[in-house]
Amino acid sequence: MIRQFKSTPKIYILVVAAIIFSSCNPQGIRRSRMQGEETMAKPDSFLYYQPMALSDSFLDSLKIENDKEQALKVRLIPPPPPPAPKTKLVEGFRVQTFAGLDSINALYLVERLKDTVKDSIYFFKENNLYKIQFGDYLYRNDADLKVMDIRKYGINGAWVVARMINVPIVADSSGSIIPADTVASVKDAPFKIQVLVTSDLQKAKNLTDQLKNQFERQSYFITSGQLYKIFLGKFIERADAEKVLAEVKNAGYKDAWLVYKK
Repeated sequence: MIRQFKSTPKIYILVVAAIIFSSCNPQGIRRSRMQGEETMAKPDSFLYYQPMALSDSFLDSLKIENDKEQALKVRLIPPPPPPAPKTKLVEGFRVQTFAGLDSINALYLVERLKDTVKDSIYFFKENNLYKIQFGDYLYRNDADLKVMDIRKYGINGAWVVARMINVPIVADSSGSIIPADTVASVKDAPFKIQVLVTSDLQKAKNLTDQLKNQFERQSYFITSGQLYKIFLGKFIERADAEKVLAEVKNAGYKDAWLVYKK
């Protein structure tokens, strides 16, 4: 009896310890609470809080609709077209007043021309020479007259040079670009070829007949003071006139040039 009475307190102590341990087991309690709660997130720390999986309409929509395509409409405005050119390079003539190595003297002459010549002045360096030219003349006669005109200002020694010149242009009804000076008189065939200038009337008559037979085109001469100017053909388009001019020069009339009548 005494031995049985002594073992009873030990059994009692063991039972009490088992109950206390089971009640203080955090892992067992967490597993019992997590059963059936699949939407619940795993807690970071059971002792402080129990995190829950909260729904977010914005995030859920991104997750659900991320495979959908959204068409974007962008209106592209093209850049404005470049402005139409105001000038065109064509074969013509200019008056050259200087060609040399002295740039100081050239600059002085440029300033002098600005006061006397009401025209475009070109100062540039070409082939190691400083050159001064002015004017843009479609036909040589105008350039020759300008050479004589500037002599009254004391500018002597000027001469005419053949060069690409700047001619004002406009667009006709077909959209093609032609020199502005030809617009008003294009129907009157403004281009013609001047072959020769002579003071011999008989020579002018003979050459006129010769050109007419040789090129099968209209040939004539006009009187200008004591001189007779012999012409060949009448052309509406400059390109046609230049083509015939090349034929005339190849035939031996090297001094022939294109004339434009306003």
